[in-house]
Amino acid sequence: MKGIVRISQAGRNHGGKALGLQRLERLGLDVPRAIAIDEASVSKLLCDDPAELRNLAAALRGFSGKLLAIRSSALQEDGHQQSFAGAFDTLLNVKKTSRTVLDAIKMVGTSGRSERIDHYAESSFSVIPVIIQEMVAATRSGVLFSRATKSDGRACAYVEWVHGLGETLVSGRGRPATLTVPWKNAGPELDLDGVVVTGGVPTQRSLRQLANIAQIVDRDHEAPSWDLEWAQDRRGKVWALQMRPVTVDIIADDDRSRSALGASKGIAKGPVRFIDDSNYHSLRAGEILVARITEINYVGAMKRAAAIVTEEGGLLSHAAIVARELKKPCVVGATGALSLLTEGVEAEVNGTLGTIRQGSLQIGNSSSRQQIDWAAVYLYDRGIELIIDGLPVYVEATPNGLTAHVDDQLELRAKLKLQRDIFSLTQQNAAIIVSDRRIWFHEWRRFDCLLSVSLVDCMFRPAIAGWRYDDFIGALEVLRAAAAEVADFKRNAQSPIHKLFWSELGAALHALVALEVEGRAIWAAYRDTNDWRIKNAIPFSDLVSSEADSIAELSGISIQEISRVLHACGTARNEAYLYFAEIDAFDANYFSGRHELVEAAASHLGIEYIDEDKTLNRLYGEGQFETLDRSFALRITKRINGAG
Repeated sequence: MKGIVRISQAGRNHGGKALGLQRLERLGLDVPRAIAIDEASVSKLLCDDPAELRNLAAALRGFSGKLLAIRSSALQEDGHQQSFAGAFDTLLNVKKTSRTVLDAIKMVGTSGRSERIDHYAESSFSVIPVIIQEMVAATRSGVLFSRATKSDGRACAYVEWVHGLGETLVSGRGRPATLTVPWKNAGPELDLDGVVVTGGVPTQRSLRQLANIAQIVDRDHEAPSWDLEWAQDRRGKVWALQMRPVTVDIIADDDRSRSALGASKGIAKGPVRFIDDSNYHSLRAGEILVARITEINYVGAMKRAAAIVTEEGGLLSHAAIVARELKKPCVVGATGALSLLTEGVEAEVNGTLGTIRQGSLQIGNSSSRQQIDWAAVYLYDRGIELIIDGLPVYVEATPNGLTAHVDDQLELRAKLKLQRDIFSLTQQNAAIIVSDRRIWFHEWRRFDCLLSVSLVDCMFRPAIAGWRYDDFIGALEVLRAAAAEVADFKRNAQSPIHKLFWSELGAALHALVALEVEGRAIWAAYRDTNDWRIKNAIPFSDLVSSEADSIAELSGISIQEISRVLHACGTARNEAYLYFAEIDAFDANYFSGRHELVEAAASHLGIEYIDEDKTLNRLYGEGQFETLDRSFALRITKRINGAG
């Protein structure tokens, strides 16, 4: 339907936030009464169209409360690759009169014309859809990520909350209270006995309600993880206010003693620059942006910055979410950064660990864990890509120690210097080898944004978490069938953009089975068998090579079950190269000639070709890529449901 409609009747033209609310309603969660207004109707209201004003007045009579929330719902908002978190306007506690609501609609509906939207999306929107929602008189408000990763590698639900309205949390003012609730390996349930709380203790009723919400939204597999905003009213009832896919995974750090939090992974160096509302325009490329909080207006500066540091805020603030989308190292809650750091002097920001170093000064990581937890780094980021003296290096944790992957052979002197530089960063020695792992890591940054790939990955994750061999084989069958379909679509593609998309998807599915799945399984096995291996003095290499014949039970899972899944992972990896080449879904020569496909696709869409990498990043953000991805994701969903 078009125009001004109830949320249950909203369509794609009513925007991302409207569809997220509709999804929440269909899941059976408590959602405040809301209506959606599409772009055409907002345009009419901007011109005070009499007929549309009457439609608005009639719709407002359906609200029982006196106060409303007016929120943006742009077509591009709350997507799988870009959240637009905080980029458009939201107005709360708007009085329910036609005049005040109309003024609010005009402000929110035109907020796509702002400078911050230009910087964030590299385009502007003259008019955007709007939703109107009944206000919840909130005693607590927060944000819930249905799936995050604890520092020990286990999956959890993660919640940040504040007293009163959630504006304090999402704007990054202050440090929120947190809840970390681990998922049980055996099934889709949360372990309420394993809850870790920081900053404030919720009631048992609140905890149960939030856990129930996380479990319900987790059953919706259109995204691996969901970002849900909620509010609790004076009667203790928790309301779901909006929901969108999580664009970038996080590690939920539940260490109460941490003086700063790593909000966006990676390491960067640069001169420190103190930023506020008066000077954010002047931040230069490569500088470290240090501020009390990062206002959403700072997006342009955040893009230029080498890294971002804030004195306040949590992992789920809008600025932290945007930093992760920009792939900028970010540390939040770094108390005293503005007074302790020296402006203009180089500092190193480690967004994975939550540390800032400037000379002998270190902010963050003041707990007992003084060295890098490389298992956590791997599970969070599959490693870290660094540029050391102009040399691209991929540093990866393995059960046998650190490995640094480079693209070409190094002379002995350069190799020794690289090892010293890595040791200064990590306090660990690294073996340096020539391989294509760095290239694959770089490519996976894009591949991981594809919904189709995420859906297939969602089948492998629980199979590995529970060490269920039959489920793993079922996931493998879905992947093989999907790859065969991709090969057919690629052969029959007519336009360059279609040819490029299906080629990229083939490479992504190959990377999933040949790199990601086995890597995740190896680390899960290393973690799950750690105590048993130490007790029995069994090397991890014996377990991986299936030479451990014990049937010992580890939380209900036998060593043989783990070994069986690991063996299946290795077989799948080895067979992937041959299978994908046979069906023409992917071959080893793809990347060497891909620039021609990228140039042709860019020309087809009228996009300037800059270089292969930058142009490809832009093509991934084009509507045709997203449309093809979502369409194929639906095919995969049907196949998964059929397999289940």
